[in-house]
Amino acid sequence: MAIGGAGGFGGMGGPQANIDLSSLGRGYSNVTKLDVIVAHTPLWFPLATGFVAGVLLWAIPLALFGVNSLLTWASTGAPADLTYLTLRLPGLAPYVSGAGALGALLAALRRYSARSKRYVTFGNFTVTFNTAFATLAGLLIAVSLAVSGSRAGLAVWLMGLGAPVMGFMVDGVWQMLHNLLLKLFGRPDMDVLLTIEAEGFLMRHPGLGDFVLHSVEVSRGTALVKGDWPGKDTRDRVEQALRCIDGVDRVKLERASL
Repeated sequence: MAIGGAGGFGGMGGPQANIDLSSLGRGYSNVTKLDVIVAHTPLWFPLATGFVAGVLLWAIPLALFGVNSLLTWASTGAPADLTYLTLRLPGLAPYVSGAGALGALLAALRRYSARSKRYVTFGNFTVTFNTAFATLAGLLIAVSLAVSGSRAGLAVWLMGLGAPVMGFMVDGVWQMLHNLLLKLFGRPDMDVLLTIEAEGFLMRHPGLGDFVLHSVEVSRGTALVKGDWPGKDTRDRVEQALRCIDGVDRVKLERASL
């Protein structure tokens, strides 16, 4: 089971063709437009939006605190005392900055998976490097609680076993926030980015070793590919591979040797 592409928990654009990737190489995934933006826009853009997405993770507990305060006000008729929160806010700054740094790190790992088409496989699951890192970080927290002999006892250790799941969930929420920021602020020339993605995809694809690429250009959803191939089977695999990319709706192949 693949958790498809770096797009993760959110896509961009219309539905993609349902392509069987089993013949194209283990670990390959459909490529969303968000994958393309993360992979091929200037490095600062995915890192900056990743940092902001990390900072925005703090909006969730603060929103829950606000809801709790409103419920307290509704039930008691008196506004909640926010003095404690006001005093604690300056002390939260390092944690908020740390969440932003974590978001930038997750964005760098997400970009690496999107550019290299490298993923981490756990049994039947294939995940991007940022998801694997967040889950592993949660696992390390659980192990550290187990070996530290925490005085809090068995209850805390058992709660720690859920840390890998929490790491996975935090990454999922971060990806949704990151996707939202990419959609709001990412306005690249998609034809240029899709051309870069298609060229790299064909050059690296393990299932297309007998295909010789001369050039590829994507314009308005059509990929024009010039190259040489030995037979119809290879031609079909090239078309199948390119249709894994969201934004490539049609593929035209021309022999360069003619």
